[in-house]
Amino acid sequence: MKQIKLLLLLASASVTGALAQSNGLTDMSQSRFAKMANTGISAVHWTDGFWGDRFQVFSRTSLQSMWNTWNTPEISHGFRNFEIAAGVCKGEHWGPPFHDGDMYKWMEGVASVYAVNKDPELDKLMDNFITCVVKAQRADGYIHTPVVIEELNKGIDSHALEGQHKQTVIGTKVGDEDEKGAFANRLNFETYNLGHLMMAGIVHRRATGKTTLFDAAVKATDFLCHFYETASAELARNAICPSHYMGVVEMYRATGIPRYLELSKNLIDIRGMVENGTDDNQDRIPFRDQYRAMGHAVRANYLYAGVADVYAETGEQQLMKNLTSIWNDIVTRKMYVTGACGALYDGTSPDGTCYEPDSIQKVHQSYGRPYQLPNSTAHNETCANIGNMLFNWRMLEVTGDAKYADLVETCLYNSVLSGISLDGKKYFYTNPLRISADLPYTLRWPKERTEYISCFCCPPNTLRTLCQAQTYAYTLSPEGIYCNLYGANTLTTTWKEKGEVALTQETDYPWDGNVRVTLDKVPRKAGRRPPPPPPTFAAIALIRLPAWAPCFIAASVAIAIRLTFPSFAEARTTTPSPSFSFNWSPRSRRPFISTSATLTARSFTPFTS
Repeated sequence: MKQIKLLLLLASASVTGALAQSNGLTDMSQSRFAKMANTGISAVHWTDGFWGDRFQVFSRTSLQSMWNTWNTPEISHGFRNFEIAAGVCKGEHWGPPFHDGDMYKWMEGVASVYAVNKDPELDKLMDNFITCVVKAQRADGYIHTPVVIEELNKGIDSHALEGQHKQTVIGTKVGDEDEKGAFANRLNFETYNLGHLMMAGIVHRRATGKTTLFDAAVKATDFLCHFYETASAELARNAICPSHYMGVVEMYRATGIPRYLELSKNLIDIRGMVENGTDDNQDRIPFRDQYRAMGHAVRANYLYAGVADVYAETGEQQLMKNLTSIWNDIVTRKMYVTGACGALYDGTSPDGTCYEPDSIQKVHQSYGRPYQLPNSTAHNETCANIGNMLFNWRMLEVTGDAKYADLVETCLYNSVLSGISLDGKKYFYTNPLRISADLPYTLRWPKERTEYISCFCCPPNTLRTLCQAQTYAYTLSPEGIYCNLYGANTLTTTWKEKGEVALTQETDYPWDGNVRVTLDKVPRKAGRRPPPPPPTFAAIALIRLPAWAPCFIAASVAIAIRLTFPSFAEARTTTPSPSFSFNWSPRSRRPFISTSATLTARSFTPFTS
């Protein structure tokens, strides 16, 4: 697996230390152990073609359609729960406890689209939702609508109880009587919700410049820090679907507050102190002893992505050893050819079971044994596939290794896009490789995409991820610009202390393999005042040879081509405004599917069929 790297090397100046703008989706511009960083979230615009068409559907139809779902209490109580918690109206909480986080994901998607199109109607929509969130948040920073609504209905105004949160119950009444304390039951999903609030607040600020939701997210992060610093160790370990690992690290990047980075490191440490942990939650053994993917695939992939974030800031080599080994286990033995993860609906852990009745551990929606990858009964939850993409994206940023970019593309096209209908209104929860009406048993989730699923975590996660696809197209490093995804687009960004850089990518990818990249503007030497002399530079393009195809390169300017297999085709030119053109054709490859040894998957451009 390989990568496009489009590198601009200026003969007149070194670009060492010059990274991207500090408002990327995952901002590693100051991360000591990152090799590259995002461009800004408004830097890339799809112009036409495949992603241009999809972006129009997502921005003009999908976001509004999902808002209608959230805002129709007879279908979903997602927004009504916030209205009740904010005191706008009266009522009871209804729906799963993780709906708060699902609405934050939708909000992040809206903000990501607004960063590109500046649609004032989207701005109003966000302000409307944020107003309720801010009013629903308690004075101590805690926000979880099931709890806040229960308090209000008991006559407790916890919005005004600054410093008095010990007098109120934190956590829904799930589980036993002794599981009512702060984060006492994993199935409350409180930290999951808070992690998505952090990301929504950060992205909203980077997209709009407003701090309304960001301020609420900071208060929530402070509450979480305080909780982990003062709560008992057992309570502090009791969390699932760890989106807050990614959220806390990104909050550190957004604020520079060391306390948040310390929390992120502690979150990994306390996993090693769990008694009676489970593979399903990746805490049966300490994380630093884990070298294989295990358990619930969403929880696992979110954890791996969050640990990669921690590595980017700390450089702890043991974490990289764990992540590299786990990645190899996933990609070579436990991942579908589509990039999908989590083959099993339900089962027993292949690692945590000792074949004694009292030591058999249940797993669900999880990784199974190596090569245990059925087609018709594959679970492959869209959230798990997104988690796989997020994991690979962070591994790309911290290593610069091409193989991770290939998997980002594979997941986007084959196991994330599959989760949404062409009209942008209906969604899958699971993504099996084959759907059959003749199975002798009934599977849990619908065989057709639907507008609302009782477990609504995947639809807003799918939508926010696809609304952010343009932010994965390019990254910057001290060497130059990396082009990670193909699609007709423009990039305008700034190299720190070097100036503006712009390029245009023209292609009908993925429908054909012809791509033309024109460097419209290149940065000049820092400190040079206008009028500058004509620029002198050497441009190097290292063109990715995708895993699914050999590559033929045709240059539109005078270049010297050097093919370096298996990773790169290198082109050099001294023309001030160079363009590079290249082309691919598909090839077949065999999937890692134990039940389909006689089948061949054909990859045509990035699609697998």
